[in-house]
Amino acid sequence: MAFSDEEFQRLMDIFRDEGSEYLKRLGDCLLHLEKEPKNTALLEEIFRNAHNLKGAARILGLTEIARIAHDLESIFSLAKDGKLAITPERIDAITESIDAISSLLTADVKEEAAADIHEPVKQHQGLTRTKEARQQTPVKFGRRVSDSQFLSTVKVSTEKLDNMMNQVGELLISKMRFEQRMDETNSLAALCEGLIKDISRLKREELRLKGIKKTRSYTNQDKRGAEIVENVSVGLARLNDELTRFTSDFYENQIDLGIVTGGLEESVKNIRMLPLSTIFETMPKMVRDLSRKLSKKVDLKMEGETIELDKRILEGLKDPMVHLITNCIDHGIEQPDERRKAGKNEDGTINITAAAVGGYIEIAVEDDGRGISVDKIKERALKNGLVTEDMLLGLSKEQLINFVFEPGFSTSDIITDISGRGVGMDIVKKNIGDLNGLISIQSEYGKGSRITIRVPLTLVTVRVILIDISGEVCALPETAIDRILSVKEEQIFTIGDSEVFRESGDILPIGRLSHILGFSKKEDEDADNEYPAIIIEGGEKKAAFIVDNIIGSETIILKNLTFPLTKVRNVSGAALLGDGRIAIVLNPADIIDSMKAVKPLPIKKVKEREIEKKSVLVVDDSITTRTLEKNILESSGYDVTLAVDGLDAYNKLQNKDFDIIVLDVQMPNMDGFAFTEKARNTQEFSNIPIILVTSLESDADKRRGIEVGADAYIVKRTFDQSNLLETIKRLI
Repeated sequence: MAFSDEEFQRLMDIFRDEGSEYLKRLGDCLLHLEKEPKNTALLEEIFRNAHNLKGAARILGLTEIARIAHDLESIFSLAKDGKLAITPERIDAITESIDAISSLLTADVKEEAAADIHEPVKQHQGLTRTKEARQQTPVKFGRRVSDSQFLSTVKVSTEKLDNMMNQVGELLISKMRFEQRMDETNSLAALCEGLIKDISRLKREELRLKGIKKTRSYTNQDKRGAEIVENVSVGLARLNDELTRFTSDFYENQIDLGIVTGGLEESVKNIRMLPLSTIFETMPKMVRDLSRKLSKKVDLKMEGETIELDKRILEGLKDPMVHLITNCIDHGIEQPDERRKAGKNEDGTINITAAAVGGYIEIAVEDDGRGISVDKIKERALKNGLVTEDMLLGLSKEQLINFVFEPGFSTSDIITDISGRGVGMDIVKKNIGDLNGLISIQSEYGKGSRITIRVPLTLVTVRVILIDISGEVCALPETAIDRILSVKEEQIFTIGDSEVFRESGDILPIGRLSHILGFSKKEDEDADNEYPAIIIEGGEKKAAFIVDNIIGSETIILKNLTFPLTKVRNVSGAALLGDGRIAIVLNPADIIDSMKAVKPLPIKKVKEREIEKKSVLVVDDSITTRTLEKNILESSGYDVTLAVDGLDAYNKLQNKDFDIIVLDVQMPNMDGFAFTEKARNTQEFSNIPIILVTSLESDADKRRGIEVGADAYIVKRTFDQSNLLETIKRLI
């Protein structure tokens, strides 16, 4: 689809701003790269910016910019893989190429048949470009838009709008403080009214006592006391009248301020709001060009283009949408002959639908292509070292599909200028996470895929849950919260060194949020061993976090962190609350990742009891293992009884009471899973803690152990006697 001059000019204005930002990042990174030519993080950053610039240029048909960006991307792809050294000479050539792109960006209108500015990569030798080629670049210009077309509009820079929004944010904070002062004023009025009532009671009591003491006349001191009480009463009554009048006026002013502030906020928001069509309108041309290049037939359908979002949200959605559509066409939609053999229409279909849900928008990108091959994902995950064979056995289909979000992961068999470089879905995940959004994938091999994105309509005001963590007020976006609940100790199980939580069929990792964030430890005094917890979703992951207290929900003005705090882990911003406190706004995806990075702090309390009289039943068909565990436990003061298999152990339970059972899984007659399930279904044995010590280490086996009722799961390969003793201490 061809753009009209007016449409192209409008899109070019957007592209210039975006392209300038990419070029600025490239330039900044190159300055640092000259000093640190082997810095992989810098190489990755330059690679991604060149990739994004290429994609944006292709949408508008800016072939020269796209070609130069592609060559830059290729150079840093090689450098990233250690196949090309970044020398000062190459940096000079790269800088000249960036200058060439910058020159093209300054053109007022459409680029038409520009001559070669940039020679392609030759035998991994880097970038070469001559001054003559640069000077001979014939960039043609079309007509300018008539000045009369601008009379009804004013072009305002994004920076000015951001500053205006920041000022509105400050005004909203002042409004919240105003409301807090209103509450305090009401409290003062209530206190004054209470004092008046107290004095009235005092007067009645004084009259009652005067009647009782009829025989005694008032002294001068009595009279002075009565006068003081009367004066205080009159003063308080006057103060109460003034407070009542002041509170009434204050309340009216508060309402007026709320109306004006709310109207101003909505007006500024509306200025920043743009329809989804801003990014959707480029999609048909992109789909047409890419499908023709790949010799495929693709029909694009779109719904919900009129929904308006904050400009910042749209900017954050642009790259993810480009990547998703590219993946649909390149990886998803099959060639026409392949589709015919599969009984499908030759024309593939991509549906993009958007719908507003409360203060959020859900965008679904769905295709009827080949879907995601779980077998190919397993193969690539093993090849990339992301999992082992044993780990694969315990992963669900959804968990396997989510490997596509890993950096550098690609199921493409070859690397092309379109895909296969392992860049794309990790960018999608990162960008959506930066928008406090969620992304999920459903796919059925042979039938197609559906990717759903959920993001807020604006990032200026955010609905959050306020929580107390070691005395600090923190906030979590409501979009990331699956549910809030209380967790009891008996719902927490041990797998190796980590603890998990089982609720509503889910088995989730669980940890103390204060420990994960590095806050000072707060001792638990809960007599009932019950903790407030929040289950959080971050991207495709989910985990449970124990907090000190749930304060409540509130709408906040989100303040993004500025340099040098932009990379603070676990934190996405801050907010000033109405009572003057500062709330730390947490990044859900980060804190889930951080849970894995820190050494877990046990949630279950270690009960300090005498252990000499505690009896342990050790069950294992290996005499060596039985003897080892018996020696460890007896040296720690436990009374140990041995059993050779599950059946022998169950018979011994009939004759003696045990405080805890330690058993193997793979045994003759009755294995550990069967024994645990049988014991849990027998009322008299159902509460005895059971620890599985086994060589089975797949997630599926661990899940099976929890499902049959085990309290802890220890893998023999990582067996440590201190771990066994510590686990026993926690459970008895």
